[in-house]
Amino acid sequence: MGRDQSVIQNKLLAHFQVILILLVFLALLTSVSLFYFWRTSEQAQLFQNATTAVEMALHDQLESLVMIRDLLFGTPVQLVAAGDCPVDEHLENLSRLVQGTLLGRSVIALQDRHKVVHTRQVYLQELLSSPDPVERSGAEDYYRNQILAEYVEISEELHGITEELNMLFTRDIQISRGLILILSIFSIALVLAGVIILRRVSQDLQRSLTRPLAEIFQNLEKLPPEFMLCPVGQNDMVHLQNVVRQATLLFRFKHVGSQVLSSVVGGEKSLADLSRQVLEALLANELITGGAYYRYDEWQNRLTLESGVALSGELATKVELGSGLVGQSAFQNQLLISGQAVAVPIGMVKLKGVLLVIVPEEVSTEGAELKTFFSRLGLQVSLVIQDQEQKSENLRLLEQVTKEAEISEEKFAHLQAVVRSSLDGICTLNAEHRITSWSKGAAEITGYTQEEVLGQRCSDILQHTYVTGEPICDTPDCAFCLAFDGINVKAKEVYIRKKDGTRIPIKISAAPVLLGGRVQEVVQVFHDLTELKLHVAHLEQANRAKSEFLATMSHELRTPLNAVIGFSELLLEDSEITAKTRRYVGNILKGARHLLSLINDVLDLSKVEAGKLSWAAESFNIVELLQNATLLLKDKAIEAGLKFTIDLDPELPTLIYGDERKLKQIIYNLLFNAIKFTPSGKEIGLKAEVAADALVISVWDEGIGIPTEMQQVIFDPFVQADSSKVRKYQGTGLGLAIVKNFVELAGGKVWVDSRPGQGSTFTFTLPLKKSLEVPFVGASPVEEVVVEEVAVSQDVLECLVIEDDPEAAELLSNYLQRLGYRSVIVAGATEAFSYLASNTPAFITLDILLPETSGWEILATLREDPRWQQIPVIIISVLPESTKGIALGAEGYLVKPIKREELYTVVAQALAKPTFFSSKVTEQAKILVIDDEPAAVEVVTEHLKQRGYTVSWAYSAESGLKRAVSWGPDLIILDLVMPRASGFEFLQQKEEEPLIKDIPVVILSSKQLSTAELSNLEQMTVGVFNKASLFEAEFLNQLKTAVEKYR
Repeated sequence: MGRDQSVIQNKLLAHFQVILILLVFLALLTSVSLFYFWRTSEQAQLFQNATTAVEMALHDQLESLVMIRDLLFGTPVQLVAAGDCPVDEHLENLSRLVQGTLLGRSVIALQDRHKVVHTRQVYLQELLSSPDPVERSGAEDYYRNQILAEYVEISEELHGITEELNMLFTRDIQISRGLILILSIFSIALVLAGVIILRRVSQDLQRSLTRPLAEIFQNLEKLPPEFMLCPVGQNDMVHLQNVVRQATLLFRFKHVGSQVLSSVVGGEKSLADLSRQVLEALLANELITGGAYYRYDEWQNRLTLESGVALSGELATKVELGSGLVGQSAFQNQLLISGQAVAVPIGMVKLKGVLLVIVPEEVSTEGAELKTFFSRLGLQVSLVIQDQEQKSENLRLLEQVTKEAEISEEKFAHLQAVVRSSLDGICTLNAEHRITSWSKGAAEITGYTQEEVLGQRCSDILQHTYVTGEPICDTPDCAFCLAFDGINVKAKEVYIRKKDGTRIPIKISAAPVLLGGRVQEVVQVFHDLTELKLHVAHLEQANRAKSEFLATMSHELRTPLNAVIGFSELLLEDSEITAKTRRYVGNILKGARHLLSLINDVLDLSKVEAGKLSWAAESFNIVELLQNATLLLKDKAIEAGLKFTIDLDPELPTLIYGDERKLKQIIYNLLFNAIKFTPSGKEIGLKAEVAADALVISVWDEGIGIPTEMQQVIFDPFVQADSSKVRKYQGTGLGLAIVKNFVELAGGKVWVDSRPGQGSTFTFTLPLKKSLEVPFVGASPVEEVVVEEVAVSQDVLECLVIEDDPEAAELLSNYLQRLGYRSVIVAGATEAFSYLASNTPAFITLDILLPETSGWEILATLREDPRWQQIPVIIISVLPESTKGIALGAEGYLVKPIKREELYTVVAQALAKPTFFSSKVTEQAKILVIDDEPAAVEVVTEHLKQRGYTVSWAYSAESGLKRAVSWGPDLIILDLVMPRASGFEFLQQKEEEPLIKDIPVVILSSKQLSTAELSNLEQMTVGVFNKASLFEAEFLNQLKTAVEKYR
């Protein structure tokens, strides 16, 4: 029986070896065929390109012959040189394609012959232009014999090359077809052989295994009851199957155990890797359906999930000792079984962890064998871990002893290698200041070799000097002398003289070497600064060029934008233009303002990077700033369908020191991004609070969020979360970069917390510098200082506009005309001083970038001459240098493009000349301004304060009504167009409130009123004015009359 099994095994092995050999041969043949097919494909492309080059050469050569023929008949023809001839170009391409072949040599010979033909063409042209009739008559014979004949031979050779290429291509195609045929025949033969061999294997298995087993089972069924082999109540067949199954399971346990042991023995592995290998081996042999390893943490006295394979459900990541199957197994330090789950403790002396496995249902029924197998497996893994730890400890001790024994030699060898290979100059000096070692870097920097300097004094070789050339050696600044005194010298910049006599800058460091408490040697390291200084000079030059470019861009772009924005605003106020024109002009204005914001962003960012911007320290109302910022973007948020909330800490101070303009831009940029990236129906908000002497402001949204990988670079310039070519959200990517630079300029920090699809929160902190004795949000309002009213003349006054740009001057004149001033426009200093010699304008507007004489020089002259010292000067320029302008004596400074409201405010401030401050605030008239536009409120408030009024304000009809009742103003200035409740509704509610019913109201609005609306307002108010009338005498007089009458 054993012999038959051996014969069958040998037959099966032989059959499988034959199949394997056939498969290997087929794979080899297939690889060779594929390689040849690939090479044939490349050759086909090469032949095609070469044939194309030949055809192009023949075509262009024919055109050259036609041109030469035309030359013979007197037609003017421009012949090209050989290097410019297209035929030569095609021959060159053909030569590259067939390089390295016999055809390549033929093509090179053709190139030489083609150049000879071009030489003959030149000679032919000379013959035709010769004054000698005999020479001209011989030109045609020369053409036939020397040129045409040569062209014919070249053409024949090109045709021959084409035929040769076709023959080569045909040969490769035939070989490819033969390989395909051979491969197909062999594949069919291999399939047939495989079928035959598999049939023989099936017959052998049936004859040797299947039939004998069937006979055994038939004979067992025929046995009488008294010969039954199994216990009473069981069938012999079932009992035999159980015996076979148990034997098979024991065999599998022993086989898998040896496999697992062999897989984990050898190599350094962590407990996590070791446990994963054990679990994967058990899973591969189908002894488990999944498993996990829990590491025991003796400090926390609990188990932590370390690794797992094929887990169908979620397991607890943390298990307390004694809790559950895993915790109980660890606590008792013994194997536990519960259903299909088996917990195996790992560790010999100390518990390392617990291996939790889930066994199949048919395996879980074998309790004793299962427990024995996993107990042995746990013991084997524990022994492997213990052996591994012991080996690691032995290796560590061996390495430590080896290191301690070799450390001196290694240090010495390391220092020698550093000295030899360092690109920096390294040398050592003894107590006599003589050089004892000299590195390769020192030789390259100075030009002196090691042989030339060893034993020489340092002062004779390096000759350290100051920048001026004065020697440093043996002075108190000498690095070597300081080092020999025990002082470390770091990064001292000096000059040395090279071997060729040139002086170069170096950065030198020197340190003493102490032995027995005394300085024995000095080690010096020096670095050549020549390239660095050249690089710095190039960077400074590039920085100057960038600054000049930005200044030019600022002037060249801001100047035309000033005209575009200004005239667009004027057109929008014209009631005679059509709705379509108004829409077009509105689009122009919107685009111009957007372009201006981009220019400002680029310029601001470049100034921060150049260190030209600083964080100003001025007192301002932080509460008003935050409220105004939210109001500025309120309409945009409502238009986008968003809910907008603001949360201000009651402990937030009202007045702080800082840079109001830059803080406005930070908040505006963050709020604008929140609106842009938040879908309709969601919510955005702003929160401000005080934390540890810092102002903390957060802008949050429920928008699209920012991917984690982008949160690290989102504050870099020109970076956006959506950087694809077709972006849904437009922008330059400068907004957050400016936010980061401004915040860091103030000494604060900014960060983002975001999850894609859930929203983002941008938070920044600023050092809190409170103004002295300032109230908080919940305190009473600050008492306002009021100046005496300034008389406003009803006569038309003149103002002087010094501006060389006609468009800017015309726009400025239009603005000032609405204030009641007639503008006298001059383009330069000569005209300005000529006018001032006999006239005294109310004020002067001055541009800085003027021809011939700059605005700075004109301003200096105006402030030095007693005749003009009292005339207010307002600078209007593209240069953002307000600090310099105010310091030189200007009353106001505006950067182009200017806003009309800003101009009105600055003019009002410049013309207001208060004589004294009144201490009796309650005696002054009180005016309440109600308008939803913060910019308009600011302009009106500033203008009225300069006239001596006490002013308060509200941004909606509802808050205005409450403020009027609580404050009791003498006059109310009311806008008509406001959200939620309009000015008309305010007037109706005011009539119903007895406390404020009789307070006069003046309308100041840009709304176009109908006849009915105007008639209604005339009955309920004391005057109706357009916002453009703010600075006109009639408006101011009407205010004064209404206040006096009411009081």
